[in-house]
Order: sequence, then structure tokens, then C-alpha cells
Amino acid sequence: MGIQGRESTIQQVLTAYRVAVPLHQRPYSWELSELRELWQDLISFYEKYRNNISGRQYFIGSIVGQIKEGGRTLEVLDGQQRLATLVVMLAVARDVLHEGGAVEQANRIDHSCITDLPISLDGPREYRIQLGRYDDQFFKKWVLSYPSERRGKAVPKTASQRALLKAQNFFRLQIENYASESKLDKSEICRVLYSVVVNNVTVVQVVADKWDDVTEVFERLNDRGKDLSTLDLLRVHLIGKLNRSEHAEAEDAWRVIYELSDSAPKVDTFLRHSYITYMGDVKSHSLFRKIKNTLEQDDAEPPFDSPLSLTQSLAADAEYYKNVLEATHPDESCTHWLRAINTLGAKSLLPAALSAQVVLVDDHVQHAEVLRRLVTTFVRWNVIQGGESTDLEEAVYRVAQLVRSRQSLSVVSDNLRPYLGEDALIRSRFEQLSLARSGYQRYVLEALEDYSQGALAGQRPEKTVAGSKTLWIEHVYPQAPEATWGKWVDHDEWINRLGNLTLIHKRLNNVAKNKPFPAKKPIYSESSLGINKYFSRVQAWSPGVVDKRQSVLAKNVAKIWPRF
Repeated sequence: MGIQGRESTIQQVLTAYRVAVPLHQRPYSWELSELRELWQDLISFYEKYRNNISGRQYFIGSIVGQIKEGGRTLEVLDGQQRLATLVVMLAVARDVLHEGGAVEQANRIDHSCITDLPISLDGPREYRIQLGRYDDQFFKKWVLSYPSERRGKAVPKTASQRALLKAQNFFRLQIENYASESKLDKSEICRVLYSVVVNNVTVVQVVADKWDDVTEVFERLNDRGKDLSTLDLLRVHLIGKLNRSEHAEAEDAWRVIYELSDSAPKVDTFLRHSYITYMGDVKSHSLFRKIKNTLEQDDAEPPFDSPLSLTQSLAADAEYYKNVLEATHPDESCTHWLRAINTLGAKSLLPAALSAQVVLVDDHVQHAEVLRRLVTTFVRWNVIQGGESTDLEEAVYRVAQLVRSRQSLSVVSDNLRPYLGEDALIRSRFEQLSLARSGYQRYVLEALEDYSQGALAGQRPEKTVAGSKTLWIEHVYPQAPEATWGKWVDHDEWINRLGNLTLIHKRLNNVAKNKPFPAKKPIYSESSLGINKYFSRVQAWSPGVVDKRQSVLAKNVAKIWPRF
């Protein structure tokens, strides 16, 4: 058979084959932005050509798959998300028609696009599309079946099941909204949707009967600029290299990996960060090729010595990476520093944090110390000195490798120390520090407050304010000052000066807002935070006072983030 390609309508795809999503494929993951874009495109297409729509085509991309079971089944490697979404839309249109009394038309949609001829007359209903093992029964019961056949309430257990229900609810809501806006009957809108999807929406089918041919097409599409997930490419490549007996283990591993995030870019970021911990920096666009080439080396070391080993390693890393992103750890000190990384938005530290999470899982003291030194370096270099972020990035990526290979803390520290700066320099820069990023603002203010409450240098206070959802960043001289303030010269420079910033309870923040300083001062006095005690000694607020307060705060900077 070889590789064959042809243009087809969606109805031709659904009637020519029983479409199956391979067990190892990415679970359903479309987000609201993608659903909204598809809906708007289809409605715009209809409105543009409604008087002359016959023969018009709306092209949505390619479907790449392997023909199996003598031509009866198409296993889709690329395009399954779009296809599943269109079937969800058709199922919703069918349900709305049925509820509106258009039973015959609802049944027509069901028989032509959703259900298939049963294998036996007394057998269960057969469906034209089958999702992966973990979602297929949920999909059939709560989306593809008629509402009258559903019992109880849907309880999604996975991110993909939640995404399926979200898509179902989205299309039902859009039909109702469009009916209200266009003055069309909901049943008429459903008939329009059905007609456009089955007659006008087209794809290019690229099919083959051999796995190697299909994966070759998949990789070529990526090389030519198609927006494929790197993880999808890697998954297809690894599955093709596995023995049949290894598929079940690999499937469980991929489920763990894809549960990491609903968003493909985030999962791809994880893949890059995991690779960095072994091999060092790699750019996203070349990541797949790098991993593929590493796997093909005869002397490749674990986990790159076999496809299954790499798959299982990625699944284990995904669990650890999730803990890093969520700042969850059984040790409070580790949690404190992981939360600091997240508050700062210090993505460059994530590979090293992942390595520490993996290697130092049983050594909480050493783990916390590695994280502390990473955060300290980031704050002193990126936040205070305003150093070139790519310079530190190179160093922390080396550190990620060193930690993963179980190098000593002293070796790790040697790679970070050049970015710390001398204490006198750090204090001088801090005295003039202006922070536009809210993450930087919040973290620095939280650290200053923790220290003011008696925390020892480099350790957690007894009661930290970090991660508090009730504390808001307050600009003493407001971002939008009332007339009584006047507008300071160099307004934009002063509003984000650290001496002009503090933390207060969100209730107090709402009260203070843009009021003049005399009105704010008693509000600040209600705060129990140590960094707000300064305001009781101030009668008026001016650029000079901002400088003075910032100099006071700067005195403890070298103690909060000490050299090592």
C-alpha cells in the first residue's frame, strides 16, 4: 500500500473507517481558546458563504494514521484532537435536536457520524470513534450516548475527561448564545453545524499500513513547520521502537506524563528540562533530534539506553516535576524554597530543582540547601544586580547536570558563586532597586517580612508569610494617585521602587487604594507586619522618604540572601 494521501470530508473519514486513537496517544486536551477558535471559524465560514455554500471547503489540516484490520480501522497519530472535537460538536447538535423534538434528524446525525453498525444485532452500540483506554468508556457514556441513556452525574477522573465535558458544555452554550444573537432557532443552528461539518470541513488524509511509514510522515510534517508537540513526536518514535510486550508498561508511563498538564507547551517544557538534567542545554526546536540521536548511540547511558527505560524515566520525572511546580514537599524548608522559585517565576531554576527533587529525595537538609543556594543566586544576580539572565541560565543548567550526577554541594556552589556579587555591591544596588515584575516584588517583600519577624539568615521563620493569598502588594505612592498627591517627577520610576512597596492584607489594600498618605497611615498601623512599622515614624511621603526607607531595608539584604 505504501503512503497514500487524499483530500476528504469529515463524513468520508468517519464512514470509511472506525477511527481509533492508539492507547499511547495524547489524551484529549483541547482548551477553551482552541474550542472558541474552531467555533468562530465555522460560524464565520457559514455566514460568509451561507447563500452559496455548496462545494465550498473549509480546510482544517491533516490526519495521519495507520490502516489496520484489513482497512476497517484507522489509528490516528495526528489530527485526533480536531476529529474528536468535531464529533463532540456533532453529538451536542444531535442532543439539542432530540430535545427540541427533531428526533428523526437527531437520529440521522447519530447514524451517519457517531454510531456504527453493530457487529451483531444483540450486541452493544458501536461507535465510529474510539479514544484511549482511560477515556473511551467515559467518552461513550457521557458524550456520545443520547442524554436519555445516561444515568447519574458525570464524575471525571482525569484532566482529559474534564476537557471532554468542558468541550461538550462549551458547544451547547455556543448554540444557545448564537440562537439568541442571530434570532435563529436552536434546531436550525444544529442543522447548519451538521451540514458544514460533514460537507464543507475537509482534511488531507495521509495513511499507510506500516508503522514506519506513518512515523516517517509524522516527522516530515514536523520538519516542514507543522506545529506538532515535541513530546508527541518523541512518543510516536519511542512506541515504534518498543517490543509489543512493552506496550502496556509504556502506556501507563505516558498517561502519567500527559497528566502533568493540560497544556502541550508546558509538557514540552518539562521534556526539555528533564533532558537538560542529563545532557545540558538544548533549544526547543532541536530537542526531538537531540533525544533521537542520543537514543541511537551504541554506548548511550541510562535512561537513553532503551526506549522503555527513557519512557519510564520520563514518567518518574513527571511526578517529581509536578511537585516542583506545585511546591509540594514533606519537608517545610524544601517547600519554602520551592515556593520561592514559583513566586519569582524563576523558570531557569526548574531543571536544577528537578534534579534535586530526584536525587536528594531522602536527604531533606541537603535538598533544602541546594534550593536555597539556587534562589539566593537568582535573587542576587537576576533581581538585584539585573544581570544577563542567559549567563546565569548556562550556569544553573550545568548545576542541573551536576546534581543529577550526584556531585558534591561544593562543586555545585563553585558554579554559582561567580554570580553572587560582593555584599557591598548587592546593598548598593538594592538601595536603588526598582521592580516591575509582580513576582519579584512579592518574593522580595515576603523575604524582608520573614526576616523582620526574627528569621535567621537563610532559614525559614517560625511563621512565614510566603504564599499567603490574603497579602497584597501595596504601592504607598499610588500607581494612579489622586489629585491631592500631585504627580511626582519621574512617576514611573518611583512607583516600583522597593522603598515605595509593602505588603498589607487585601482588606486594607482595598481601603487604602489611591488615598493620600495621611489617610493611608492609620490603615498601615492596623497591619501586624514588621515591614509596616516604619510608616508610624513618617509624617509625609516623598521621593526622599522612599530613598530612606529603601536604605533601611537594604541593611539586611546580605543576611537574607548570604554569600556561600
